[in-house]
Amino acid sequence: MNDKALITQNNVEMLNTLRNTVAPGLTDSEFALFAEIVKSTGLNPVTKEVWAIKAGGRLQLMTGINGFLRIANSHPMFDGMEVEFEK
Repeated sequence: MNDKALITQNNVEMLNTLRNTVAPGLTDSEFALFAEIVKSTGLNPVTKEVWAIKAGGRLQLMTGINGFLRIANSHPMFDGMEVEFEK
């Protein structure tokens, strides 16, 4: 198992912290799904790589820009990106 894993079955305190901070208002089933997505993708909700929100009463799992950048940076063919700012 990856030593950077955010969620483990033995870390009940971290699960409770996540549930109360980055995933409030989710049902038990919704939170379990969110936790499984976090575990399987390796994306970290604490660093705003992935979110679980309720919209219109339905669960929506969303990848943030930090998550997309993490995914891109993990690919060996990704050679960075350039951003220009115009005033």
